[in-house]
Amino acid sequence: MGALSPSAALLLLLAGMASPARAYESDQVTARQDPPAEALAEANAHADELLADAVARTNEQTHCEGDDDHIHEVLAREIHHQTGERVYVPARGEQPPMGFGAYAAWLEMGPIDRDSHGDRDDLYRAVRFLSDPILATFGPASTITLAGQLVGTDKIDHFWIQGFDYFRRSRQGEDPLRAVAWGTRTERGMWGLGTTGVFSFADLAANYDGLRFYDGLLSEDSILRRGPDGCVAQVEPWDWARWIDWRYDEVLNPSVFRRALAPGLRAGLDEQAPAFCAEGQARALVAVGPWVGPDAPQDGDRKLVTLQDLCLDAVQARR
Repeated sequence: MGALSPSAALLLLLAGMASPARAYESDQVTARQDPPAEALAEANAHADELLADAVARTNEQTHCEGDDDHIHEVLAREIHHQTGERVYVPARGEQPPMGFGAYAAWLEMGPIDRDSHGDRDDLYRAVRFLSDPILATFGPASTITLAGQLVGTDKIDHFWIQGFDYFRRSRQGEDPLRAVAWGTRTERGMWGLGTTGVFSFADLAANYDGLRFYDGLLSEDSILRRGPDGCVAQVEPWDWARWIDWRYDEVLNPSVFRRALAPGLRAGLDEQAPAFCAEGQARALVAVGPWVGPDAPQDGDRKLVTLQDLCLDAVQARR
């Protein structure tokens, strides 16, 4: 094979950085104009399929023997494997293939409605390559409607994949603040501001809920419990409505952006969601909650902007 051109090599590097979807962003702004149909029933059913595989593999490996801590560890690992194994989603319109965890990849390709932005009709379409190569090249993950909320498919990877990372970094749930602090730092660095130029508080919310899910396995509140024979069984169907709320929506739980992205974002708002600011849909930053660590950006940081800042600037410019 001949040497790769500089542009081809860069795209391969970006593909590695942006896969799985923890290094992607999502766009719940343009999806508000024509929201996708509710995907809850189909998404729940597919989660049940993967959880059944994880339970079967856990029982096979452990022979239903051992203490709860051991079974818990094996079960968590198997769920992470079943839901988070890397899968590449074929190119959508102008976008190159995008890597996701197995469950989120199914959301990107399965029989549900979604706003996939394949023709780059998204908030980030005007962001220039030199300002942000990942957003300019790959665009955002799809947005779906799940339990009544607009949710990026990247958030579901955050739940399954980063939730498992949180579980391990919290010493199997013993020190959740340790995991939250780590997750906030990485969102400020390699999985957020440092790569895509976006710090997503919604990512942190999904990470934290994933920790809660993995930490609660086998408990009385879990849908996965051990029976009298020692084997793990699923005692209730999976339901995303138990987890998904406003915190997963990047409009209701606003992200912050590097100021260098402001011109592209402003253009994206004008082109793709011209009524967004006029209808007052932008929200003020609410950087609070147990899922947000001390290194999170603070309101008023002059190096960062929010969609509300951009909307206010537009109003002042018209005066």
